[in-house]
Order: sequence, then structure tokens, then C-alpha cells
Amino acid sequence: MTLSPSAGITLPLSAAQREIWFAEQRMGTPNRVYHAGEYLDITGPIDPVIFEAALRQVIGEIDAIRVRFLENKDGPRQILHPVEDWTLPVIDVSDDPDPEATAHAWMTADLARPMNLTRGPLFRYALITLGPQRFVWYQGYHHIVMDGYGYSLVAHRMAQVYTALATGQPCPAHRFGSLPDLLDDDRNYRESEQYTQDQAYWVKRFIDVPEPTRLVNRSSTTPEHLIQCTTALSPVSMNGLTATAHRAGVPWFCSVIAATGLYVHRLTGARDVIVGFLVTTRRSRLLKQTPGMVSNVVPLRLSTRPDMTLPDLIEQVAEELCEAVEYQRYRGEDLYRDLGVAGNISTSFAPLINIASFDYDLHFAGYHATTHNLSFGMVSDLSIIVWDRQDNSTPQLGWYAHPEICSTEEVTAHHHHFLTLLDTLTTTDPDQPISRIDLLTPTSATSY
Repeated sequence: MTLSPSAGITLPLSAAQREIWFAEQRMGTPNRVYHAGEYLDITGPIDPVIFEAALRQVIGEIDAIRVRFLENKDGPRQILHPVEDWTLPVIDVSDDPDPEATAHAWMTADLARPMNLTRGPLFRYALITLGPQRFVWYQGYHHIVMDGYGYSLVAHRMAQVYTALATGQPCPAHRFGSLPDLLDDDRNYRESEQYTQDQAYWVKRFIDVPEPTRLVNRSSTTPEHLIQCTTALSPVSMNGLTATAHRAGVPWFCSVIAATGLYVHRLTGARDVIVGFLVTTRRSRLLKQTPGMVSNVVPLRLSTRPDMTLPDLIEQVAEELCEAVEYQRYRGEDLYRDLGVAGNISTSFAPLINIASFDYDLHFAGYHATTHNLSFGMVSDLSIIVWDRQDNSTPQLGWYAHPEICSTEEVTAHHHHFLTLLDTLTTTDPDQPISRIDLLTPTSATSY
């Protein structure tokens, strides 16, 4: 266990935090699109008093969320602050005609409220009662202090502490790394030989500065919200995707990434397909146990040909992923600067792919919780996100788009056709060229 630093200590920003800081400064005003949130639906009775005590303990263990930001002559800095004046909203909607809808509307509205980087707080929680045997725990953050992997660390610790307090058992000590440890690790990496090697790999891979392939036009503004269409992958689809990937000896999500490359290739005609890929960058023990913001977006470059087969494409995806993960800590924004390319790494690729596969098999004093995303805090023109909670629930697949460049109908159509493509890939002849794989129905082929 690492002791947290004292309140009032001034710290630098990580490379990931600086990118968000400058992006929000360019906007001029706080923007809800950088707000990230999810909720846990707990099936069982929860004691609000014990829950708040557990949550206060967990907040006290995570210094990464107890910060405020400022800018001085040395640039942006963050200062650790106490949170004694914070209160947990406890809301009872059990008497409403539709408690779930009421709770969801409340959480959505809360995520839309501004978070001021200089004043904070930059986290939000609430406990919502849907019924005597059903509660919702809502957690929200500004993306500058927390990424998706960090959510799961907080949720696991919260379940652990609540269970200990509710059952009268000793509470295990936390194993979180501290914010100074995380920042030291970030600085040490950027001064290391590994950083130089990572930089050389990415610059060589993209020295020809290829134009990113896009399914939609570029946006000119930062959105206040994103259009989304999300659904659960059917058991048949999951079984098929898993079997298809298994035949190639790769994880199941490689099939989804290969389908994305095929989808972009067929709709744009591009053979050099480049899509963004979100990586956690958490390879060391310290990073794997420290809540905070360290995630990154890197480009995946796929060479597609009409005569290649699906197994060929999946194998290429696996090889590209292997290298991307090896060099994942080098930030995509730095690559753009190295290449002299204008724009933002997250919005340059459309689509951006995020395979959010984290362990969420959680129980609060024996009662199971299922997790649902509200907002992922990432600005992108078009994103495909797969939520794999590893809790025996069915993975969710969603399409998210900037409303300036995509209508609700278009996002829904993309989502529908992509799901159809996933099903088609699980039954197609593996020796069939990808140019012959059905992609769009005749009635929708003229929609693009």
C-alpha cells in the first residue's frame, strides 16, 4: 500500500491529462462530453449508511480524484484537496411509475452538469433506491481524472469495502498506487529508452502520413452530447465470433476489429484502412492498480485486398494489435506532432474502436451487481465500443457519433448493418474473398 500525499501538494499533469486540459481550454467552457459515467444495478438490499461510510473510505484512498487544476508560469498543475464537505445524494424513486426511467434520467442530467477543473469536485456519486431489493450506485468523473479501467478499480474496491463493513469482517488494506507514483512513472517513461523506441516504431509505421479512412465527414465543433445506438450481442453472435477467432488462434474481439476493417474497406473503397484503437497503457503492476487517467488512442493500419479471405484479415488484425499493444504508451497526439499533422488523434479516425473488457463480476455483501455505461468521456466523431464486463452478462456493442455529422437514423443504420455483418462473418466460407461477403441489404445500399 502506498500512502497518499498530503492535501495541498502541487503536482504536474500526466501526458494524458495534459491533452484533455488543453482540449478543454481551447473550448473555453466546461463541456459535458468529457464527463464519464456508469452505474451498477445491485439486486439486493443495501444499507445507505454503511454504503456512504464505505464510499468515503474509498474516496480517501484514491488521491487521483481529489484534485483541482490550475495554470501558472510552469504550465498546468493539479493540487490535492480534502473532500470533507462532500455529501452523497441518496435518492428514493421506488414510488415512481417507472423507477428505472426516473433513475436513468436523473443520472443523465447529473452527467450534463458542468464540472469545473479549477474548483471541482471532479467526481460524482449517488445511491438510488429502485425498490427494497434493488439499488443503483452511480459513479461519474471528469475524464481528466479517470479512465474506463479506473472505473473498474474503484468499483471492485467499493464492493470489497462495503462487504466488509456490512458483514462485520476485517477490511483488507487497499493496494492502490498513489497519484505521485503514477506521475513519476509517466515522467520516467517519457525520459526512457523505451519511449525513444516506441516513438521510432510509430513514426516509421506512419512516415508516409496516410490519410485516415473515414465513414463520416470531419466535425468542426466539439459536441455537447453524442448520438448512440447500443444493443447486446446475441448468444448466437458471440458463439460465432468466438469460434471464428478460435480457428485463427486469437481472442474473440479480433473478429470484431476485423469486421470493422472490412466494413470501412467496403464502404469507402480504401485498401489502406486506418482506424483508431483505444488502449489502456496499463502494462506494469503500478498502472494496473492505480485509478487515474492514462488511456491512449493509437492508429491501427490494415492492408485490405478484395481477394483476401476473412482468416487472412483476422490474422493481420492480431499481428497489428500485438505490435500496437507493445508500443501503446507512446501517445497518439505525440505521433501527430512528430508527423506534422494537424488535428486531434481521437477525432481524426472515424471509426475509433474501443474494446472495453474489464472484470466487473461484483457482489455487495453477497448481492450481485450488473454494470451499465452512461458516457465514456471520449471525444470522437464516430466510435464503436464493445463493453465486455466479464460477469457472465452478454457483451454490449454500441455506435456513438457526433450529431453534427451523423443523424440518429444514420447511426442506427450503421449499427444494424454492422451487427448483420458480424453474423454473416460467423457463417461465411473461410475461403471466400472478402469482396464477396454480403455487407448491405439491397434497400439500404443507397443510403450512404
